[in-house]
Amino acid sequence: MTTPLKFDDYGLLPSLHFDKNGTFLSGSPYPINGEQFNALFVFNALRKKMVQNFISWNNYLIQNDIRSIVHWISGSFIEKKDKPNDIDVLTFYIPSFPLENKRAYEHFKKTKKSFLNRENTVKKFNVEPQFICLLDDPLEQNHISSGWSNLYSLSNKKSLGRRRGFVSINANFINKSLLYKSNSTSTNI
Repeated sequence: MTTPLKFDDYGLLPSLHFDKNGTFLSGSPYPINGEQFNALFVFNALRKKMVQNFISWNNYLIQNDIRSIVHWISGSFIEKKDKPNDIDVLTFYIPSFPLENKRAYEHFKKTKKSFLNRENTVKKFNVEPQFICLLDDPLEQNHISSGWSNLYSLSNKKSLGRRRGFVSINANFINKSLLYKSNSTSTNI
């Protein structure tokens, strides 16, 4: 059974869900599909444009042999904020073609460094990424993901530094349901 995602009084997704008796139901990251993502987070023209940029960024990765598996999304975009700053995302990926050995993998990472560059991505797509390659050492993956989730689960001063949840979306939903919805929805600012 999935728990319906609802914003709290501060406009945040709670980091943990409990029932009325205090029984733990679920916690962050919340798996979400494209339809749920659109219903919760694409409610004005600016957000629609940000999602279109996110789709373009995801396609840019695909065109450059980076196959995204899952995106964790947090930050101001997943709050009930009319004008979020950007889309903060932790992307779990693999190369889109098989690599023969560790040397080939190191070469792949070196040649793809510019595509994985955070500053370029923020400027071009308004997406602030961090990456975890699923071929990397599991301890390094854990270090990056736990650091990211700790950093992005804290909200800003207006909501008194409360913990917020974040969502996890399968990359296959990006071009299927997000693209359809963001192109067909008419919204107003």
